[in-house]
Amino acid sequence: MGLFASDWERLHKNISRQYELIALRNFEAGLPPDGADVFSIITEIVKKYVPNLNDNEAVDFVKNEYKCFKDFQVRDAITKALRQMNPEIPKSGVSEIFEAIKNRFHDPKREHEYFLFFIISKIIDLQGLSISRGSYFIEISRGKIPKPSRFLRFFQMWKRVAKYKMAKDRNKG
Repeated sequence: MGLFASDWERLHKNISRQYELIALRNFEAGLPPDGADVFSIITEIVKKYVPNLNDNEAVDFVKNEYKCFKDFQVRDAITKALRQMNPEIPKSGVSEIFEAIKNRFHDPKREHEYFLFFIISKIIDLQGLSISRGSYFIEISRGKIPKPSRFLRFFQMWKRVAKYKMAKDRNKG
């Protein structure tokens, strides 16, 4: 994970890894991979990282955040982050950058991944980590997604492929 990773990078990596592990666990249990229930996976993650939520509150939290994700109601957070980076940025510049980020987050092929990032941004905001929610969106839109080292990624990938093949063989017969 990196010895010098920041708190928000560690959180991002941990949640992303948990998402993959829960999805793999569901596949091992015989659920089809194309029909993965993204909401239940993310709800399970939210229950762990957002304190004092019962099951129903966690479900409501995820549904509300999905509505915010679809409407992309984070303009204020992004504007604040941009103003901290450059106080003289014109409104047109803020609008242009916001629209670019919004378009990136509404890629239909990667909606589940960007919704996960949206949830991570909310958890970062709730936990008051070392990056603001708006700055996190900017980093993600720049393609600066925290990743584990190549060495660790190789072994994680190898383990996932082996588990996937075992589960696929088990599901076949």
